[in-house]
Amino acid sequence: MPVHTSAVKKAKDVYIFKDTELTEYELQDLLKGMFKATDNSGKVKLKLSHEKINVHKVRSYIVHATATDPYGNVSQAK
Repeated sequence: MPVHTSAVKKAKDVYIFKDTELTEYELQDLLKGMFKATDNSGKVKLKLSHEKINVHKVRSYIVHATATDPYGNVSQAK
């Protein structure tokens, strides 16, 4: 029986220019690009959580990512 594992790691930083207008969908898509999730089942789900991002205020925000595979294995990164 194979061992199932999931892993998520931060791949890159994302920079958003001040006053950029983004829909919530566009913002989530952009933030998902910060992380790379892998799993030997090939079916890993990536969920993000973050504080409200104010594009009119220059500062750093922490984004948390959780990868979960179909077997319930979980990996986290920020």
